Amino acid sequence: MSRRAKRSRAAAPAQTHQPIKRPTQEETKPRLFQPVHGAVLIEISERLPFRKLTASDVSRDVLFAAYIDSLSALNKVRSEMLALLDAVATASIVRETELPEDAWQEVEASIRAEYRTQLDVPRNLAGAELGALPHAEIRKHLQDRLSHALTTLVCQFFDGLSTLIDRQLVGLVHWFGTNAVTYRFYRHRIRTHAVLTTVTDERKSEPEAWVTETRRRRTKSLPVEVILECHRHDAVDAFWTSIDNTKVVMPPNVRALIETIPDWMRPSIRIIDGYLIRERNEEVGRKESSVVLSVEEETITEYNYGLEPAVVLGSIVLIGWGPKEIAEEQATRKKLRVIGLSRAASALLGAVVLALQLLTWALSRHILAASLFFLLALLCFAASVFALALSARYLLRSKSVKLGEREFQSLLAGPVLLMAGLQTMLLPGSWAWLLLGVPVVGTGLWLSHHTAAFLRDLFLPSRKGHS
Repeated sequence: MSRRAKRSRAAAPAQTHQPIKRPTQEETKPRLFQPVHGAVLIEISERLPFRKLTASDVSRDVLFAAYIDSLSALNKVRSEMLALLDAVATASIVRETELPEDAWQEVEASIRAEYRTQLDVPRNLAGAELGALPHAEIRKHLQDRLSHALTTLVCQFFDGLSTLIDRQLVGLVHWFGTNAVTYRFYRHRIRTHAVLTTVTDERKSEPEAWVTETRRRRTKSLPVEVILECHRHDAVDAFWTSIDNTKVVMPPNVRALIETIPDWMRPSIRIIDGYLIRERNEEVGRKESSVVLSVEEETITEYNYGLEPAVVLGSIVLIGWGPKEIAEEQATRKKLRVIGLSRAASALLGAVVLALQLLTWALSRHILAASLFFLLALLCFAASVFALALSARYLLRSKSVKLGEREFQSLLAGPVLLMAGLQTMLLPGSWAWLLLGVPVVGTGLWLSHHTAAFLRDLFLPSRKGHS
């Protein structure tokens, strides 16, 4: 909102609104809707063809034709009401990340569907029994039925708005004093994440067939997060004016909503303007879903041939197996071989770490004699850290454990600091090295507690299995 000190305040509700306490939601709805309800009834009623009949239009065909045309006009009003409510939901949607157009339309349609309102279609209640009555009674009956249909439609529309208040799509406005106002409105913020790819296989094999067909479906979906926010604005020097008289700058979503407002409602619509003094945004809801971007299907044909061993006793087959079981056994043996090699490599690298640490300690004994020994000690220590990282990776591979890079680094942080602290404490010279190494060792021990707990959880299940 922008301040416009020079603009006329004739439209401000200074005389109609007195200082009031903040009302409850149930107290506010009737007071807000009742005056607008009556104005909308009058605007729609004046546009019905039946209202334009003169006293001379007394023939039955003219009366019923005007009645049918008025029902058609009410049905058009109903469509405009639904379009307006749909536009309100659309205007509340804010796209924060780029989306493919078809995916965006799907997300937008799902949000609009959540706030869809039902409005009854005006029914034609005329019949031959009514046409047999005198002209004056026909006119009165048709007028009453039109009035009832109009009142029902407008009441359903405002009841729908009341429901949308409770469902947090539209907000309320409250005037305090003459030109102080607070109001709230809602926005749906749309966020997306990385595209997910899901692969599902469906195998089909006949009992006596030598061909197995696998239908593989690869689905790409886009995770979507919808965040519902409540915006509360407080303004002073506030006033309201009609749509045609307003000078405020409107973003595209507001312009699209204004263009959807039908002619019979435009006289009741007001634009509030003023000087913003406080804004509060609060997240009131969050929903996660996904949009399917593409589905690809392929058929994979596997021919069932290969080795087909069996164990026989004379003419009796004790057991048999085929290429599938052989492939599975080969894969299991390969996995076990990799696990064994990983364990051996981890143990060997662990010994290398110990040897490099001892070499680092031996070289550090002579750092006071020559700087070359200090550089060699640093190189040995760095090599021991590298060997420790390789040993840990092989150990995790032998246990089929996958860790992210950040988790892996936090796992090694404790042992590395512990080794660095011990080497610092063992440096020759003054007591300064000892004092410097103690806090490093303490930090390493504290961080190693996490590493020890991780290794305990990693090895204890296997020990239980052997016992």
